[in-house]
Amino acid sequence: MDKNEMSKCPWCGFLVEISCDVPITHCEQQVLAMGRENMLTAFRKALAHHSKPELAQQEGHVWQVWEDGEVTLQKSGPLLWQRLLHTIKPPLGVSVNPELFPEHLCQPGSLDRHGFIFTDEDGALKIRDAIKLAGV
Repeated sequence: MDKNEMSKCPWCGFLVEISCDVPITHCEQQVLAMGRENMLTAFRKALAHHSKPELAQQEGHVWQVWEDGEVTLQKSGPLLWQRLLHTIKPPLGVSVNPELFPEHLCQPGSLDRHGFIFTDEDGALKIRDAIKLAGV
């Protein structure tokens, strides 16, 4: 990508001018400008915006995003948690604090607590991308 080229940010879709020597996305520029604390605030807002727990109660399927960026799909409604989770996207290798997420799950016999959200496909991919930026 050339300096000062107009480009569509792959994370948020905004058409922006990328004016740096190293090609980074619009959102990566925003994170660099934001600082860590403001970025976590933005991440919390994104979680709140894309969290759709009502989808878990409706018959069909519901998407989940976990604190490590893993995206899963499972049956919803009366079959929620009664069938296997299908991994759609694997863990990213980075993680955010599970306590930031509105939903939590503890594995039987373990003290580990995992955070996730119920969402739709679009929300799942956007939150996964946000974890890439927010993860430590």
